[in-house]
Amino acid sequence: MNLVLGLEPGTPARTADVEVDGRAFKSITVDRHDLFNLWSGPYGEHEVVVRVYGHGVAAYAFTFGQ
Repeated sequence: MNLVLGLEPGTPARTADVEVDGRAFKSITVDRHDLFNLWSGPYGEHEVVVRVYGHGVAAYAFTFGQ
């Protein structure tokens, strides 16, 4: 699962934590507009939570698959 993320003008880099099915999976640093990989794993029903610390982060589009 991927997510296009970016920063509002003048916003410093922000950290985001990704949880999958209630477990911490990874942390990412959002420092530019880009496609960020959130999770790669078996297909099926999963709960993915993205916790962004701070303000000024914009999320645009999810993509699924490889």
